[in-house]
Amino acid sequence: MNQCEDIKLLLEKYFEGNTSLSEEESLRNYFMSDMVADNLLKYKPIFVFFAESRENNAIEYSAEHIAIPVNRKRVIIRALTTVAACGLILLGIFLLPKGQNTAIPDLSCSGTYIMIEGECFNDPDLVFLHAEQTLNDLSLLFENFSTSDSPAVELNE
Repeated sequence: MNQCEDIKLLLEKYFEGNTSLSEEESLRNYFMSDMVADNLLKYKPIFVFFAESRENNAIEYSAEHIAIPVNRKRVIIRALTTVAACGLILLGIFLLPKGQNTAIPDLSCSGTYIMIEGECFNDPDLVFLHAEQTLNDLSLLFENFSTSDSPAVELNE
């Protein structure tokens, strides 16, 4: 009866999560034996299941199982690639011309003007002709598009 009381106390500690590994091992051994008290038989499937699953999944772990294989060639190539990329960035910073050929073209126009396609126009008549020509091109495009049988219209200019 003393052993039954000890097992009950160990079960309480086990379900509270306060048992040591040796106490859990003694519980496992007790429930794997054939001398389990009738009032504790309801706990036997738990410990039998744990013991069987532990036996089925028993793997001896060593450094071979845990260590990640390292491909030295890949590590060396990655290191060299990183060094080469850093070198190219440094070359680009120090060897590119500073301030040379970076001048913005002078697009300043004097007086009243309008800029069309990068050109300054001061004459209102030229602006009107340019706008008229652009609108005519657009109207021809829409006419060709609306009268065409094919969905895509090719423009040959």
